Amino acid sequence: MRHLTLLLVSSVIALESSYAYDLDTHWRMSLAATESSSLMTSVLATLQLDKSSKLAVDSIARPQINDGTAAGWIEEGSVVEDGDSDCDSRVRNHFYNPLDNAGYSRGAIQGAPSVDWGLEDPGSINGQENSYSDARGYFWSALTAETDAERQRNLALTFRSVGQVIHLIQDAAQPQHTRNDSHAGLTCPLTLGLLGPKSLYEAYADGLAKTGHLGYAGYANVSLPRPRDYWDDEVGRGIAEFSNRNFVSAGTNFVGPPYNLEPAPGFPSPNGVGARTSTVDVQTVMPGVNLNGTMTFIGTPYDDAYTMEAGFNPRTSTYSVFSADLAAHGLLPRYALNRLTFDAALALLVPRAVGYSAGLIDHFFRGTLEIAPPDRFTYLVAPYQDGNGSFTKLKVKVRNTTPAAETGTGTVQAVVRYRRASLADPLLYPAAAGLDADPSYAVSKPLENVSIGRELQPLDFDFSESPIPVKVGDVSVIVSFRGPLLGTSFTDNDAIAFGAKDVFEPQLVDFGNSTDYDCYQGALFDVVGATAAQRDINRDGQRDLFGPVTETGAYVKLQPSATPADWFAPDTASFASPGFRYAEFARFVAVQDQPQYLLMTESLNIVDDFSGEFSQHLTWFTIGRSINRLVEKDGQLVHEVSAYSAGPYRGTSSPLHTDLVNYNVYANQACRNGIASVARPMHEIFGSPVGND
Repeated sequence: MRHLTLLLVSSVIALESSYAYDLDTHWRMSLAATESSSLMTSVLATLQLDKSSKLAVDSIARPQINDGTAAGWIEEGSVVEDGDSDCDSRVRNHFYNPLDNAGYSRGAIQGAPSVDWGLEDPGSINGQENSYSDARGYFWSALTAETDAERQRNLALTFRSVGQVIHLIQDAAQPQHTRNDSHAGLTCPLTLGLLGPKSLYEAYADGLAKTGHLGYAGYANVSLPRPRDYWDDEVGRGIAEFSNRNFVSAGTNFVGPPYNLEPAPGFPSPNGVGARTSTVDVQTVMPGVNLNGTMTFIGTPYDDAYTMEAGFNPRTSTYSVFSADLAAHGLLPRYALNRLTFDAALALLVPRAVGYSAGLIDHFFRGTLEIAPPDRFTYLVAPYQDGNGSFTKLKVKVRNTTPAAETGTGTVQAVVRYRRASLADPLLYPAAAGLDADPSYAVSKPLENVSIGRELQPLDFDFSESPIPVKVGDVSVIVSFRGPLLGTSFTDNDAIAFGAKDVFEPQLVDFGNSTDYDCYQGALFDVVGATAAQRDINRDGQRDLFGPVTETGAYVKLQPSATPADWFAPDTASFASPGFRYAEFARFVAVQDQPQYLLMTESLNIVDDFSGEFSQHLTWFTIGRSINRLVEKDGQLVHEVSAYSAGPYRGTSSPLHTDLVNYNVYANQACRNGIASVARPMHEIFGSPVGND
């Protein structure tokens, strides 16, 4: 039996060792956690990223595991948390005993509790730049970044910091880390004080990870009210509580005789209550080896306070190789761990390490907002004057969609993401625009002391200090809230909720007055200054030609196509002109989010220049959206564009021109086509968006 046990132990010792779970184990657990988290299913899409999007690749420190994606940065964080060398002092902050809330302690050498180190929720800790609190700061900086480089850098830091935090969650699923059991070896005793033999448990786990034999699945993502609860919620649901009370470690194994098994001093469980021994033939547990004999295992019950399930671990510990000799001399036996007890522990602990890690990722990104169009339908409206313009006011509706948490009063900020055009004007010729590969960002002034409720509420954002050019493509809107999230049992005083809306691209609209020409029998006639006789073409005493007219106040309203067209109050319009005489027009650019929408033009005060007759006019059209964007697919940018371009109209050029015309012109195809090329050019006057005060 002694020979058998020594062979089992030596097979473990031969494996590569380090402190904490070894690096292969950490990054593989982190990858499994990331892939099962909301980051992969919804968060990246909200951030206009996908699984293959690369971030800040020039800053990668571990290219062998980090490909620059969000998952890659989390994996890198899970590795670098152990430091850049075997002697990095930060590992002394990777212990947490939930029984007394203490960190590592060995004589004069102390470490911060890993939960404090990882969260920095009691306050900042010297040397810590990648805590949960730091990650939140990086994330806010990313959401409100003014350049793509700044956004990428802060997103990379966010994901890396999240990876470093879940490293600590994974450590808390290793009993040596929750039972103050030194296990770093003697490599750097003066620097670390982490004496004791290298962890055979971690070395064995890493060997399984490297060969693809470590199981990660089987435990659902955990959801707890606050980040600290993932370690310890004081009622047993934290991962540190689970590993501390249900498992022994090399330095905190059982004591006492088998018939009166006692827990290690300072650790009340697991203990002898419900413990059972089982003796198995070595050929049963290790079939085919050239060994004979038996092994005796100690099994104990375990309980999972999170799932409210209980079970029995048949291999919590074993009799050591010395137990028989010690008993023969009347001494208490010793207990040991080997790869078979490790297998039993890993099967219970690693899936939980992944489930708790994934749950903490979900918790970090849990704050969500829904963005909807404002009552005025258009998010952005700007005049387009002399071929230029910029948006300075964003209108949206927003509501909080965070599960089980309400927002307190905090800061709300909006960002508009877009791509500049380097070739043609995207308002006129989107297919030839040549959009920049790197997006640009406009950041609004912050709104302070805002609470976002469950019902959609209007918010207006001021971009006067960061105006958005109208000649752009690939437009989307991000709205972010930073402030308290109030749960039923916990308030997170500094949380983030965010949402994004992929809107359609800016669309140029020209509208004006072309009543200076009328139509008779398929021919156009200039009616400016025409006499009564000149208007009676067939000499029957009846007027055949009409116009021009003068409009006092001309309005355009964009609305959902499902909403019936009807007269509207001028103060509900999207854009207004003070009015038009003949051959005058105004231009504006609008951004909306529907594949089709209704464009209505209204004039409430129209006077015929010749007869003085008064009239009113309302007309409407169904208009298709504008698409001009770069879409990332499998790491490549693909250009998507709607098939339209500008056409000439009376000396102007626009893809969409709607004018008030005389009825005879509208009713005749030849005249309707010909009005676009008449001799008199249109004269631009300036209008303004309605409701942007």
